[in-house]
Amino acid sequence: MVFVGGLLGKHLAPSPKLATLPLTALILGTALSTIPAAMLMKRVGRKRGSYVGYVLALLGTFLAMQAALNASFGLFLTGAFLLGANLAFAQQFRFAVLESLDDPNDFPTAFSVMMLGGIVSAFLGPEIGLSGKDLLDSPHGYAGSFLLLAGLILISMTVFALFKEPVVSNREGE
Repeated sequence: MVFVGGLLGKHLAPSPKLATLPLTALILGTALSTIPAAMLMKRVGRKRGSYVGYVLALLGTFLAMQAALNASFGLFLTGAFLLGANLAFAQQFRFAVLESLDDPNDFPTAFSVMMLGGIVSAFLGPEIGLSGKDLLDSPHGYAGSFLLLAGLILISMTVFALFKEPVVSNREGE
């Protein structure tokens, strides 16, 4: 979304000054969803809460794909906002990883793997965005980029299904 947002926004925006508004919508979606995501996960658990984030991501990618297919700037902003909301849920993964470890000595390795995943994503994200540019027939391209993103989200959901949520005690209630 970071790579494609400005490029597609340039074509869909009613004014060139609004071309990066989808990136603003992404950031606002994250900012406005961070506390609700944390509260939901505290209430229902990280695994069930994460699936809410996945649903937001799939809905956001679907709306962004439809926006690219139908040249709709408003729909693109909505999809970007939902993708940003998903990021608020994804930020909780680091806590889920640490909570699932039995040995605190494994924390540095877990953090390293998570950071490596971010670096790999920084390289692969733009490539996937570019690879999907003309995958579907749309007025300004990039609809296929969101289709590929949806596929990656589904793969991520499948892998995440293997996560076994540990029982975390609530120290305040003890």
